[in-house]
Amino acid sequence: ASYLTRAPEAEGVAAVMACVGFGAAAGSLRVLSYAQEAETERGDPIPAAKLALLWGSWAVLSFMLSAPTVLYVVSTSLPEDNTWHLGPVALGLFQHAAAPALYFTSKQLLP
Repeated sequence: ASYLTRAPEAEGVAAVMACVGFGAAAGSLRVLSYAQEAETERGDPIPAAKLALLWGSWAVLSFMLSAPTVLYVVSTSLPEDNTWHLGPVALGLFQHAAAPALYFTSKQLLP
């Protein structure tokens, strides 16, 4: 992205954080896979409805916890003439909507 060319260290930090995030996601998928294999080895397979509920819950929870942070970062780091065609009104809305969500998540949901 063009706005990262002025701060090469920010690009490196963003790359490292992306790798950490993808690593955590891969690790959690591995744990879920091992849990399913352990259930299958005992002869008690996980029902498809329970497995779908588990994956759906994981996806919803991951989205709920990461969406406010992503919105806030996007709203504070994108310039007004960005390639995503998000104007200053949309960026301001993202920034002001994400702050209460981040507060709620960090102080109430996950104290």
